[in-house]
Amino acid sequence: MRLLKVFLFELSSQLFYPVIDFCLTKNIQTDRDTNMTCLKLDWASKANCKQREGRAGRVSNGRCYKLVRKDFFVNYLMDYGVPEMRRCPLSQLVR
Repeated sequence: MRLLKVFLFELSSQLFYPVIDFCLTKNIQTDRDTNMTCLKLDWASKANCKQREGRAGRVSNGRCYKLVRKDFFVNYLMDYGVPEMRRCPLSQLVR
């Protein structure tokens, strides 16, 4: 409730650009049995979330709101994501 009050106050006080982060990302994954790639929805890394947070105040006033609990963010999310070279075969990446 407190977060909503802060959000509404900042929204009404001046021109304000919020960034709402669900801490989710779509990653390319390869099924090892069929060798087919697909997009899979997965939790973002802390580094991805920090990059998204930077978008909030870059051009004008703004703030980032993460829609996950703080203990989930600190304890569950990885610091960095798995590189695409480890998720997919090289033949899929180099063209």
